[in-house]
Amino acid sequence: MILFNSIDDFNFDSCAVSVGAFDGVHIGHVSVLNYLSELARKSSLPSVVLTFKNHPQHFFKTHTDFKLLTTLDEKIELIKEMTNIDAIVQIPFDTDISTLKYNDFVDKILKTKLRAKKIVMGYDHRFGAGGEGTFEKVKAFAEKYSIGVYNAPELYPGEHLSSSRIRRLLFEGHVAHSATLLGYNYGFTAKVIYGQQLGRKIGFPTVNLSPLSADKLLPLQGVYIVKVLIGSKTQYGILNYGVRPTVNNLSQPTVEVHIFDFSDVLYDKTIRVEFLERIRSEMKFNSIDELKSQIRKDKEKAEIYLKSKNC
Repeated sequence: MILFNSIDDFNFDSCAVSVGAFDGVHIGHVSVLNYLSELARKSSLPSVVLTFKNHPQHFFKTHTDFKLLTTLDEKIELIKEMTNIDAIVQIPFDTDISTLKYNDFVDKILKTKLRAKKIVMGYDHRFGAGGEGTFEKVKAFAEKYSIGVYNAPELYPGEHLSSSRIRRLLFEGHVAHSATLLGYNYGFTAKVIYGQQLGRKIGFPTVNLSPLSADKLLPLQGVYIVKVLIGSKTQYGILNYGVRPTVNNLSQPTVEVHIFDFSDVLYDKTIRVEFLERIRSEMKFNSIDELKSQIRKDKEKAEIYLKSKNC
């Protein structure tokens, strides 16, 4: 797959293209892109994804607490791994793009810059200023230039699979359901940082984490069963995301993982954490002994779960 960091670098003679933010690259996105790649193959055209370096929501700042399912690097890697797309073109979502009407977007971007011969849109996708570019309008306009416009079928009719729906599920802690809709375990990449070593003192040493992207969504605070990727190694453990009310009741939530059967020093290293299942909400205990007892129960529950999944 070829990555074009600027639309001005794009050098294909023609293409079949699909446009979108593709945040999360969920199974609905993959279905659209598979439709695109198959249409392109049958038409002897390269398949191209036109996506944005920044999410439109961050540009408009409609929701100041908006979080991403995938960073730009994650999105590119997922498209590469999960589809047969030939190329990705990245453009900034800026004032120029946000004010382009759909017909100008087709004319100036898709026709002139990308030399598109075919356009694939998702079942409910719109583009152009104000979201006016519906499938019907884009099709009617593009056909004036002999550009075919195709509506990829909805993967599960009536399900209305979307990145927004997955965000809501994660905010509610439904990581397993989210994984079904994403087609992979939701996770994040983080740097291992120094903590207070409180976990070690109570017999459950933890790795304290600082997510690499502040824009990345973390699920509802609580305790989760997780997969931990450390270089080429795969480990499992339990993660706590919260304010540690029993110990010090922090003003800002922290992320820490107790990795099972693992004692290596990881300070300053980068690791990947994937959420498998939610165990419980964060709780305040009357004593450290009560906390230790609950952690033992959490670990037992996690081990039973992992055994049932042959992990």
